[in-house]
Order: sequence, then C-alpha cells, then structure tokens
Amino acid sequence: MKPLRATALAVTALTAGVMSTSANADYLYGFSNVQLNFMDWTNSTENKTEQRDFAYLRVEGGSGFSWGELYGFVDVKNPTKSTR
Repeated sequence: MKPLRATALAVTALTAGVMSTSANADYLYGFSNVQLNFMDWTNSTENKTEQRDFAYLRVEGGSGFSWGELYGFVDVKNPTKSTR
C-alpha cells in the first residue's frame, strides 16, 4: 500500500472513531490547520549525516470533549520525491 493512501486510510479511521466516541460527549472546542514547511539543515548537520533540506506538508487538528482531549498530525515529507 502506498504511504499516502495508508495515511488517508488512518486519518479516515481516526475521524470515524472520534465521531462515534464523541456522539455521547459534550464537544467543547476544536482546531485544525495545514502547513507547508521547509526543513533547512545547517551545513554542519549535512556534513555529518546524510540529511538534506526538504519540504514537508503537515495537517494537524485537535478537539476537546467532556471526556478529554484528542490531538493528531500527519507529516508528508518530500511530497515530490520519487520513492524509487
């Protein structure tokens, strides 16, 4: 299974679980955001390791209910890089 498809499946399952669990709880608050970031390693780090600069997409969100809080995020690193 491709990583992005597996990620989408996990997010869908988590959302369904939260919705069914929260049906009997009081919703208090929620938030979500999408970020496009760029990891810029220092020259020293790049020289000592195989790390290289890269872009990544982050989707995160959270909710508060009467029973507690839920938070999660998904990072997609190097979205344009081929896995082959």
